[in-house]
Amino acid sequence: IRAREGGGKAIEASLRLLPEDEASLSLPVGQRVRHFLFGEGTILGEDRDKGAHIIQFDAMETPRMISFRVKLERL
Repeated sequence: IRAREGGGKAIEASLRLLPEDEASLSLPVGQRVRHFLFGEGTILGEDRDKGAHIIQFDAMETPRMISFRVKLERL
């Protein structure tokens, strides 16, 4: 996946995804995590219909939905 057309660095997102069997792991509300791009944040909840964690990243004003399949480092 290209971040920008015409010379942007390629992001190898597939390397940062969990295998299918580990994608269902849930993180508890309040758990601190680190995302490879967004940095550190706190789990606020989850949206099982969309298959995503709701995370408030320290450097962002609004929470983001991050797929269960994305690798998050527990802090």
